[in-house]
Amino acid sequence: MKLKITLFIGLMIAALTSCEGYVEYSGRVVDINTGGGIDSVSIVLTVDGSYIGTYNSDTTGYFNIVYGVVGCVPSCPSSELKFEKEQYYYKRKEERNDTVVYLMEKF
Repeated sequence: MKLKITLFIGLMIAALTSCEGYVEYSGRVVDINTGGGIDSVSIVLTVDGSYIGTYNSDTTGYFNIVYGVVGCVPSCPSSELKFEKEQYYYKRKEERNDTVVYLMEKF
């Protein structure tokens, strides 16, 4: 009986102290000079340095990436996006009217 109570308390503590989250990015990839969206930009997602997948912007430059549940104990993992498009290089990220804009410039 004592073992059952100990196991129950242990499971409750584990359940109450665990944390899960998900990785989500959305925004628009834009040409810094023209202001137009860039079609078919490859967007590489890594989580804690591990490759997760490659996604693409749509014909107007918009994208939405949702990666499944990740453990957040003791802290949530770090995630990063890398933008790749022939003849372009990544410049910077900006906030514009509730949209995250990732600016790229032609070589």
